[in-house]
Amino acid sequence: MNLPKQGFQGKSSEMEKIKKHKSNKSNEYQISIISFFDILGFGEKVDKSKTPEVIKGILETLQYREKPDKDLAKLYGQSFINFSDTAIRITNILNDINKIRPYGLLFWELLDLIYIQFDLIREKNIFLRGSVTVDYIYHDKNLIFGPGLNRAYRLEKNIAIYPIIVIDPRIFYVLEKTPVLKKQNHKTEEEKVYIKDLVRESGDGVWFLDYLKAMYKEIDEPLDYGKFLNHHKKLIVEYAKKFKELDVIAHKYNWLARYHNEIVRSFGKRDFVEFGFSQKELLITKAEVKTYYEF
Repeated sequence: MNLPKQGFQGKSSEMEKIKKHKSNKSNEYQISIISFFDILGFGEKVDKSKTPEVIKGILETLQYREKPDKDLAKLYGQSFINFSDTAIRITNILNDINKIRPYGLLFWELLDLIYIQFDLIREKNIFLRGSVTVDYIYHDKNLIFGPGLNRAYRLEKNIAIYPIIVIDPRIFYVLEKTPVLKKQNHKTEEEKVYIKDLVRESGDGVWFLDYLKAMYKEIDEPLDYGKFLNHHKKLIVEYAKKFKELDVIAHKYNWLARYHNEIVRSFGKRDFVEFGFSQKELLITKAEVKTYYEF
């Protein structure tokens, strides 16, 4: 499996040049990429857990997967905050190092988040929901606040009603209008091309991280991808089986079932041979999810 490169680990000469620069430290708001997300159904998991071990394991995995590499985080102005099942990742766009090489920041953050979703589904059977935006935020060792945090929170609570990580459309406008990045406009446009492979538009016009389709290109072995799709299906069916009637929670799993089936149907016969599963085996049926219906 090809693991994503944290930050920009390209040419060694460029890394040496970057290391000579110091990160910005200021008492002012910093315009940053802000990722805000939490675990779907975490409260219920806590209520039903007889001992803290299972919950502890989930949160430790969450922290491990979502915390940026310490050295690279320092270089690229990244920080991580965790409270219970809520995680916040911040990348200071105008960090001194990012002024040298600003393009690609958003792409790598989105790809990292896709891998986080993949790992938590595969290893801990949990789905995330959240948002990614660009706005002003303040963060030090003890405090975090700002309009960016407020916006990310509202997007997560009001727009990410399904188990998805929502992409705020204003990201692209802000990136284009940020003075340092505007000088690299052609790079910003190039980044958008790559980002298109990571995102998907839902039926209501909301863009979100298309982790199922993106992982098809990231996983080296088709058999491994087939196993992941099969696991994804079983997980949805398992969580949805307790719902006999449509309600707010069942609706979320219906959405996941539809998303899953759309991805499965996008592949051809040759793909399924390589996956080691037939299309029929990977599709979620109305018999398996009682509140989900397809004609």
